[in-house]
Amino acid sequence: RFDVRRKDAGSAGACTLRALAEDHSLVGEATTPVEPSTQLKARMTRSIRTERLATSVELVGCQAPDQSHPR
Repeated sequence: RFDVRRKDAGSAGACTLRALAEDHSLVGEATTPVEPSTQLKARMTRSIRTERLATSVELVGCQAPDQSHPR
């Protein structure tokens, strides 16, 4: 579960998450779409398929279609 805050409620985008193992190695990654909304804030839930047990998840960032890098 993670929270998304937008500058413009009507904007869409995508958020990238990384799942990490106890030794901090990457064991899974997922990008989930953020649909336009009337709300500036959204609570998102996403499952990540992993190659082995993950002990933490990192929100890499979110980006709008016109951005080149996640923020």
